[in-house]
Amino acid sequence: MPKQSSGRRKTGSIPRRRSSLFSSKSKVHEERNGAARRMLTRRGSLRFRIGMVVGGAMLLFAGIFLILSSWILTDYFGRVQNNFTREHLTQFATVLNREAKSKLRLVRDYAQWDQTYDYMKGQHPRFLEENFLPAVNTSDQDLILVFDSSRKLHSFICPFNSPQIGEMPEGVNVQQIAGSRLLSNQPRASLIETPAGLMLLAASPITRSTPSSGDSAGWLVFGLFLTPPRLSEMAQVAGISNSGHPFPKDMGSSDQIRSQVLTDILGPVTISFPSVFANPKIDEGIDGSITFHPLSEKGETLISIKDSATIYLNAMERKNWVLILSAAGIIAIVGIGFIVIDYFVTRPISQLDTAMQKMSSAPAAISRIEDSRDDEIGRLATSANSLLGTALSERRDAIRQRELLASILDSAFEAILAFHTVRDASSRIVNLELAVMNHSAERLFRISAAEGRGRYLTDLFPDLANPAVFDRFRHAIDSHMPLTFEQAAGALQPSGWYHFSATPWEEGLVITINDITERKQREQELAKTYAEMDRFNAAMVGREERIIAIKKEVNDLRCQLNLPPAYNVEAYE
Repeated sequence: MPKQSSGRRKTGSIPRRRSSLFSSKSKVHEERNGAARRMLTRRGSLRFRIGMVVGGAMLLFAGIFLILSSWILTDYFGRVQNNFTREHLTQFATVLNREAKSKLRLVRDYAQWDQTYDYMKGQHPRFLEENFLPAVNTSDQDLILVFDSSRKLHSFICPFNSPQIGEMPEGVNVQQIAGSRLLSNQPRASLIETPAGLMLLAASPITRSTPSSGDSAGWLVFGLFLTPPRLSEMAQVAGISNSGHPFPKDMGSSDQIRSQVLTDILGPVTISFPSVFANPKIDEGIDGSITFHPLSEKGETLISIKDSATIYLNAMERKNWVLILSAAGIIAIVGIGFIVIDYFVTRPISQLDTAMQKMSSAPAAISRIEDSRDDEIGRLATSANSLLGTALSERRDAIRQRELLASILDSAFEAILAFHTVRDASSRIVNLELAVMNHSAERLFRISAAEGRGRYLTDLFPDLANPAVFDRFRHAIDSHMPLTFEQAAGALQPSGWYHFSATPWEEGLVITINDITERKQREQELAKTYAEMDRFNAAMVGREERIIAIKKEVNDLRCQLNLPPAYNVEAYE
């Protein structure tokens, strides 16, 4: 027989004890599968999905918010730090310009002093010694230069080099000063670079105290070295710290922030410093520079300024705490939001789902689902209650109909059996599996319905397993045509003749078996009676025919003797 395949578990003729053992193992296996299914159900539940979607969306929003907040705060405080650095450098240039203005007023006062004018005219030859030696230098100048009207150096004194006051400081180019715009009709100030540091120069034409009293006799120039201590003092006034060392000429970079400040004494001043975002050593401060155009348009002087990045660094430190607290707050908000959504949305849906599952598994155990909410969930619960009532009513009707059908089946004298078809891989019917049997069938096959359910027709009724009968069953199912036949069955108790009626239904066959042994016996006895009557009738008919023949012979003999017939034989014909 071809390989059988069926959606039902084959029971066969397994003993009850062995079947119960398999049943217990099957229960354990089903419990494990049930636990796995419940876990998968939780993961696939709406509550889990809403939690995942809402939590994921809020965490994604939190991540984007933190990233944007970090970028915005970093950019904002970086710009603030850049603006503060620009303001500090501008303030330093202003302080330096103010210092230059102070020196310019001082040199103008000395240049318009009559003794200075007389010194240039040769009337007061010890003017420099009497006024600018270290012992009497109240103007606190490091270098005093005197040029005549032809821009030639007339005399100088250098208190900075004391006691060698007659030595010119290294790096001071007198010819450059004489040919520069520093010597003009108006007081001017500028800066020059020397090995000893930056020097602030202030020059004013030498005239009488009353300018209209005569022409200029030359120029008086004061020089002040901007030593690191002096630069630090000026930087402190500006609110910054200063390194006091000039930068190299090629310190320009594309990452530098540049701006120009126009001062009334030192002229245009260029401020340059690296941006906070392009400074890898921001912890060490911001190295800025101030560029001046001291004596000519081509020359320039750089002052290095180191400003602290306290605002940016403190802001970045606090930014981290702000982001950490924001992240904690967002996580708390996400948790609270999830709890609120779970309490007002997903939990009622989950409770409704649990009630619906209980209703589907044991409808009679649930009387009513809570539907006090005045929203979609409440309306859904009301619909579920209506559905539950309909389902319970239909279930009661189905139970009554099933009980009625069972009582009808059990009250029938005929044995009634319902089978499912068993097909092979090519969908060909290879056997029939018992699904239902009534009490008459139980008595006929001497097996209970529980024991027979799931067994094959070939096991229950071997006489029907012969190809001729089974092919008729197969044809009836495939053609959806009922089938009736009678057959002797010695395997059934009692043995005898049975009438079989096979009616197809969906994917199966309903067989009705009726014991017709008594009818067959009566039919056999009646047939014997009919045979005896036929033999008696045949015998009686032959005797009448012989009598009639004899009567005819007697009539013929009497006719030969000219006697009238003795018998009327025409009535028999």
